[in-house]
Amino acid sequence: MSVEENKAVVRAWLAARHAHDVEAGVALWVEEKQMWLRNAFNGFSEGFPDLQVTITEMMGEGDKVAVWWVLQGTHLGTFRKIPATGKSVAWELCDLYTIENHQIASLVRRTDTLSLYQQLGVA
Repeated sequence: MSVEENKAVVRAWLAARHAHDVEAGVALWVEEKQMWLRNAFNGFSEGFPDLQVTITEMMGEGDKVAVWWVLQGTHLGTFRKIPATGKSVAWELCDLYTIENHQIASLVRRTDTLSLYQQLGVA
């Protein structure tokens, strides 16, 4: 696959996340990651039902795609055992995806979770 095709897979994943379309998102991952992804996806959607995704930057080389992105939403449901606070958050993430055969095979994520907890008022 070309770098542009790999980037298209990641864009489709983030578009599914933005649209809260768990099935479209899960279909973009290799089978062994799908159950984990479904649980994580639903956890975010429950905690932040108005979640929005903004891609800040994307680059790729070979089978790797790096993305800097922001999740924005209002904490209206339980998230990681934290009851709804009603607070709006903007959480920056940096992901490195490995693409194999038009599917996401792995993810390495770096983010400032402390910043998220501070925005929620629990840190």
